[in-house]
Amino acid sequence: MLQLVLAIRKKAHMKKKLRFVFVLLVLHFGCILKTAAQNSISGELKNLPQGSVQLLLEEDINRQKSRPVAQVPIDSKGFFKIEKLLSPNIYSLRLPDGKSIMLAIDKGQKIVIKGDASNLEGVEVTGSEDTRKLMEYERVRKESLSRLVTSVRNQIRELKEKGAPENDFRLQELAKMEIDNYNQHRDELIEYIKREMGTSLAVYPTSIRWEGEKNLPFLKQLAKRFEKAHPHTMIAARVTEKVRILNANTIGQKVTGITMPDKEGKLVSLSSIQANYILIDFWASWCIPCRRESGLLGELYQQYKLAGFEIYGVGLESGKDNWLKAIERDKRTWINVSTFQMFETPVTFDYAVTSLPANVLIDKTGKILGKNLHGEELKIVIDKLFNQSSSN
Repeated sequence: MLQLVLAIRKKAHMKKKLRFVFVLLVLHFGCILKTAAQNSISGELKNLPQGSVQLLLEEDINRQKSRPVAQVPIDSKGFFKIEKLLSPNIYSLRLPDGKSIMLAIDKGQKIVIKGDASNLEGVEVTGSEDTRKLMEYERVRKESLSRLVTSVRNQIRELKEKGAPENDFRLQELAKMEIDNYNQHRDELIEYIKREMGTSLAVYPTSIRWEGEKNLPFLKQLAKRFEKAHPHTMIAARVTEKVRILNANTIGQKVTGITMPDKEGKLVSLSSIQANYILIDFWASWCIPCRRESGLLGELYQQYKLAGFEIYGVGLESGKDNWLKAIERDKRTWINVSTFQMFETPVTFDYAVTSLPANVLIDKTGKILGKNLHGEELKIVIDKLFNQSSSN
């Protein structure tokens, strides 16, 4: 009997010992896996100001929302290192002088940054294929913008410096070219995404320049593939949301409601406007093409306001003074509203507005009839709408 008791006790002790060893092994391998999955971001930059670097998670690029997730000091040689478990996403490494390096970080990546802080375009980033793709996209974007848009803006500026009046046909042709070329610029970027970016995390920051309508079929497909490549992640949810917003702003859909304060601070809702056709005009006092379009808008408004045409001008402004001066100088006598939040104005995301000038033409039911109509094209559409109305 005694031998039986001793045998049972020995067996129980062995089980307890084995459980203890098992727990130790789990903890050990858990630490190994955690270390393997942990991200590392190290840098050595010349001319880097003293202080610390801050890593920010870009929670919502389209709404311009980010939050800090790490901060480390910089040593006397410009060296820093961040070690942290990071979810797959886009991050910004903010330097002491306020400049930033955007990083596309996936699980377990060991990223090394080298170069000169005074020339961030020449900085070399290794250890992240997603970041390499993001940096190459930015290089292509800047080249395309310079070739197609900035070059035209420079010609406009030169003509104005030589005293050309606003009604100069050369200025009018260049103004139309600037808008057409910007659309071509965005198309070039979409083609680059199709060719080169696959479902890389670097796709997400490109979404701030996405436009619906003709590119929507590709973007819908891209969102599905992106979700499959990065399941159950915040970044995939953001890409899907952007495509949903683009789809909601296509011709034939009903627009989202807007309620914003006017010059006197009185809230004016889009739904309160009694008109047959309304042009929702996104503009800003600092936007030269927007200001140039004020004359045409004024002509159309004077011609058709009694027939049921209204303009709801949404100012993407940082302050009230310049906004009011521009309204007065440009004789923008229609409804003007602003919350002085620039592109952080919530309605810009609801309407997928990523550049100015931008507009949406709707009927009295709120149905979208046209988008981003400018110059002669806008005049032809408005004339046709009201000529049809008068003949019915």
